[in-house]
Amino acid sequence: MRVLVVDDDPGARAIVRRVVAKALHFETEEASNGLECLELLERKPFALVVLDLQMPLVGGIEALRAIRATASLAHLPVVVLTGGADEDHVRQALTFGVAAYLTKPIDPDQLAARLVQVGASLLPPGHNPGQPGDTLAIVCGPDEDFRRRVVQLLNDDFEARDVEGLDDLLRLLETPNESWRTRIVVCSLEHTRPADQQVVDAIRALPSGGTITLFAAVPRDEVGAAKRSGLWDGVLSSAMPPTMFVSQFTRLQGTASVGRRVGDDDDILAAG
Repeated sequence: MRVLVVDDDPGARAIVRRVVAKALHFETEEASNGLECLELLERKPFALVVLDLQMPLVGGIEALRAIRATASLAHLPVVVLTGGADEDHVRQALTFGVAAYLTKPIDPDQLAARLVQVGASLLPPGHNPGQPGDTLAIVCGPDEDFRRRVVQLLNDDFEARDVEGLDDLLRLLETPNESWRTRIVVCSLEHTRPADQQVVDAIRALPSGGTITLFAAVPRDEVGAAKRSGLWDGVLSSAMPPTMFVSQFTRLQGTASVGRRVGDDDDILAAG
């Protein structure tokens, strides 16, 4: 899951980022004002926003008003940070609905406690946000040999499973305990633009779909088309030798972010 940290003070953002990582084990992205916040929310899915109320350009109240006016963000949990003299802003924020508010200077322990409370509401029953479970990677495609080979390659770093088709994949992802553990999907289904669009749309429509990084594994001569489609977080050649596949996958995993689609300008060359 991803948390958007919005504050014009880099020091405050750094504190929040460290607390989120320690208390929730969620990923973070940062924005320095409300305008950047709204632009990021338009492009990427986030599970939670930590929002300072006093910022330049577009302040926290204006950003919160815009968030609540957007149907897809109307119920997005927001934790607000305020200065001690911001009582009017706090009252305004409360009218828009916030998950919690804290005053500055930030108390890391207090922030951690509030984030754990809010984070618990985002996860299925029995999942403790302070104790992350094993990360699940799923390999999907009709070629059983390819699936088994990739599962073996990924098993050192993930609990890896394989499924044959999109229906099998969606059934697994719709199982709550598996859905929220899934962070990676490697898909080697038929890669035509309509088929890819169907796969990506179906996964992103799931409650946890916005937190999953999607990789396409395609024949070498289809890598360029898969990249140009703009649908995938990463593109791999299915013909790569095992050691090269792992190396490329590791590199892509480090540079890909959920919602950041690869394109022709990305240095993601597949060998096979």
